[in-house]
Amino acid sequence: FTVDVSLSDGGGTVTSSPHSFIVIGRPTALSTLSCVSTQTNPLEVRESENVACTITCMNLGGPTTGSVSDFLMQTAGGALGGLSTNDGGSTFVFTATAPASSGDEFTITGLMSRNNEQFGSLSIAVFGTPSAFHSEVVCTDDSTGTTTARAGGLITITVNDANGATRALATDFGAPLIVNGAYGGVMTFVSPGETMTFSVTAPSDTTVPFSIRGKLSDGLGAGLFSEGPIVMTLIGSATDLSTINCVSDRSGTNVCRTTDTVTCTIAPVDEFGAPVAINPNTFAQPTVVGGTAGSVSYPPGGLSAVVAITISADVGDTFTVLGRLLDDSPFVQGPFSLTVKGTPSTDSQLSCIGDETLSSDVHISESCTCTITVFDSTPSATTAELSDFATPLSTGGTSISLITDVSPFGYASVFEFTLTSPASVIPFDISVNLAAADGGGTVGTEVLTVYDRPTDDSVLECSGDITGSQSLVRAGETVNCVITPRSASGDISALAVDFDTPTIQGGVSPSAVTVQGGGAGGAVLVFTLTASSTVGDTLQVTGRVTVSGVTVDFSQGAWTMQVLGTPSDLSVLDCVGSATQDGIFVRQGEVTTCTIDIKDNSGNPTTGFASDFGSPNVAGGTAVTALVAQNSQTQITFDVTAPVLITDTFTVEGTMANSNAFQQGPLALTIVGTPTAASVMTCAGTEPGSTSSTVRTAETVECTIVFRDATSTTTGLIQDVQVPTLQGATGFSGYTRAVDGASVSFTVTAPASIGTTFTVDASMTSGGSLAQSSFDVRGRPTQASTLSCVSSEAVSTDVRISDDVTCTITCRDGTGVTTGFVGDFDVTSVGGTVGAISTSDGGQTFVFQVTAR
Repeated sequence: FTVDVSLSDGGGTVTSSPHSFIVIGRPTALSTLSCVSTQTNPLEVRESENVACTITCMNLGGPTTGSVSDFLMQTAGGALGGLSTNDGGSTFVFTATAPASSGDEFTITGLMSRNNEQFGSLSIAVFGTPSAFHSEVVCTDDSTGTTTARAGGLITITVNDANGATRALATDFGAPLIVNGAYGGVMTFVSPGETMTFSVTAPSDTTVPFSIRGKLSDGLGAGLFSEGPIVMTLIGSATDLSTINCVSDRSGTNVCRTTDTVTCTIAPVDEFGAPVAINPNTFAQPTVVGGTAGSVSYPPGGLSAVVAITISADVGDTFTVLGRLLDDSPFVQGPFSLTVKGTPSTDSQLSCIGDETLSSDVHISESCTCTITVFDSTPSATTAELSDFATPLSTGGTSISLITDVSPFGYASVFEFTLTSPASVIPFDISVNLAAADGGGTVGTEVLTVYDRPTDDSVLECSGDITGSQSLVRAGETVNCVITPRSASGDISALAVDFDTPTIQGGVSPSAVTVQGGGAGGAVLVFTLTASSTVGDTLQVTGRVTVSGVTVDFSQGAWTMQVLGTPSDLSVLDCVGSATQDGIFVRQGEVTTCTIDIKDNSGNPTTGFASDFGSPNVAGGTAVTALVAQNSQTQITFDVTAPVLITDTFTVEGTMANSNAFQQGPLALTIVGTPTAASVMTCAGTEPGSTSSTVRTAETVECTIVFRDATSTTTGLIQDVQVPTLQGATGFSGYTRAVDGASVSFTVTAPASIGTTFTVDASMTSGGSLAQSSFDVRGRPTQASTLSCVSSEAVSTDVRISDDVTCTITCRDGTGVTTGFVGDFDVTSVGGTVGAISTSDGGQTFVFQVTAR
């Protein structure tokens, strides 16, 4: 409607008249307030964004109109522009500007101006604009809470604006770039907009790479996040193939002390034994024997679990930890064993020996082994760790090894190390200290004695224990042997153990080689043995020495001794002149050699020492010499000088060392003279009829030499005369001495041919010939001989009374004419008287007279 005002005087219409009016309604609190942003959601705006807001006038009758003054607009966190209408007051519009920070509060409230009644209120979320250069993808597995993903599992990713705290819209982000995974397809807004979430399905193959990279929406340029792909670790499910490993926090090993804390680490693996990452609450507390388990914790990354163990086991007790899954299934690995060890002290013991000698006396350059036996401070035997001991120290030793545990059953109560002794004979000691962590202090110091190494140049000497002889020994006697150790450089001190049991022949029961005066080593080594009980055996002792691990004989060869018997008073004495050599006959004043043939108690020949016998009992003789063994100790000899008169008594009696005389009794010796060429030889045939000059063929002729010296007859020996010289004779019989020693005799055989002449010449050994004996040889007539007789009247058969008849016997034998002796014929006569028989032709014929009666 309009209002027109004009002057009453007709002066016309006043200024601004007519005035038009639009009739508006009376809006109430039923009016509405709405705002629209550039985002899909009208209640979501960017920082500092202008939002177009509209008031729609309403009352009980419905839409109406109103005026600007009907409304009072208020804001919190933002700014409001003025209201205006372009539709006659049905609606009013204004602009609201969002805060500059997404974190600020932003609300718009509408009030009716006349009564302050609220007709509308809007709460608008203020969001920033995400940047691809600052936004980040943070991946968190639903089950693990880490950047690991179980194969085939669901992953939630939270997106943050990294340019300070801001809020964004789900539509600000596009589908992420995923390698080997599947995007869930929905980006979910998480109030108040500082994070967005979306799901990604991880690959079922844990061996393939798996990564996620954030991306802005196309509306914001579709830029990929500059942080790059987030690489995910694919995990499986831990199984009972998982393992547990426990170590002492002090030692870092499964060796611990009662005061240690033990940390156990569980390594999760899948059913194929491959390592897997895990989520918390995968494992139950381990089952512990000898201790108590704490809670299982899970370090970031999900690749392990950790649990602390408090030890209650004592030293040497069983201490095990058995891993378990959350369902109490035990690990297939079984219980993990830990060793509870003690605390060593300086009461521990150190001992060192040579590997060759097995004692504290060692060779040069010998490998030695040292043993540490562990004791605690009580002191009681206990256990220890390698680290409880400092590096061993040595004076003289070299090449010290590391200490190692050599305890039986792994009890760690005995430790060992090795080193090499000095290369020369110098002081040698070894010491071991406790480690500084165990308080230090010396466990022990071992002093070893170093000896040189002998060679086969070593020398052996042996002697009888009773006799003292080095070459002779009584049967069954103890023999003392001495070894002088030597090397190429000369005499040395050596260990007895370097010398093996000697090789013995002809002896038994060798003792061990020991050091003279005691000890393990020295410059003089000794041993004993027993000589053979068999007389006549040869005792041979060969020294043996170990050189470079090989036992060899001494280069000197065997030490040899003759085994002798035990003489008795059944031994036999015999004496002979040194010059005469003729039984019991000796010259006046001659040196006589006496020999004892040694006999045992049974009278059998044996051997012995000169010292087994005493000085002989001598009557008549003088100047007895010392007793000397001869002929391999089977005889003992000595000399005694005979008396000077042949009429003197001369006896020698053997005695034993205990002065007992030989059972043989005194041996009587006869003193003989010294015959000269004044001696006389006579010879004669031994058959009837033979003379000192005529003998038969092949007749035995006996000759006798009567001994004489320059003054008278004397006595002598066979050797005083030489073998006779025979001319024509044969068959010298050898000399036979007369019992009284005054003569010697012999025989020869005459030639077998008649008519021959032979001679016998004798001479003295001292010089000079005796008178020669000369013989004619006649035959042996037989019955073949002939007899012829002739009377004085030359009648052969007829004779006169008292007539003399001459008879001739012609000697004949089976071969013809021969010769003979008168005694060969026995002449008898009946009726006549036989006269004497004679020969004038050398016995070829014999003539005799017979006187007839």
